[in-house]
Amino acid sequence: MPLKIPGVGQPGFENKIRDLVPRLGLQDRVEFLGQVVGGEKQKLLAGARVTVVPSDCENFGMVVLESLAQNTPVIASTGTPWSSLETTRIGLWVENSPELLAQAIDRFISMGDEEYTGYRSRARKFVEERFAIEDNIGEWLSAYDMLMNNADDRDLGISDIDRRDVSVS
Repeated sequence: MPLKIPGVGQPGFENKIRDLVPRLGLQDRVEFLGQVVGGEKQKLLAGARVTVVPSDCENFGMVVLESLAQNTPVIASTGTPWSSLETTRIGLWVENSPELLAQAIDRFISMGDEEYTGYRSRARKFVEERFAIEDNIGEWLSAYDMLMNNADDRDLGISDIDRRDVSVS
């Protein structure tokens, strides 16, 4: 099973990783894909066994939702806000160490079909239940209304004229 690495990293770090691949004899097992967008990105995520999001600090990590929406489980490090991956059994939330990430990846690679199918089927359902805008519009409008009506206008740069133009009903 090849490791596919989409995206573009910081040049120094990415070059260091690229140089490691042949030194470790992994050139037949690791693919650097570069930037992947749109339908190709969705196809890549849908075809993955698991998506791995190692990060020391991540504010949300949209790729997590994108992957789950394609029925693909996610392994995210504890530097991300995704502890719910574990509690909902749609992925794993582990410390950002090479050893623990490798163990998590191995777990998904060796997982039996029935258990793995369960992870995949729960993934999309999680996204639909928790993040579908149609189902959560009331919460979005309440948050927007609170920001527009209760926030300190000086901090937000909002004038009374701006408020009348964008009132929430």
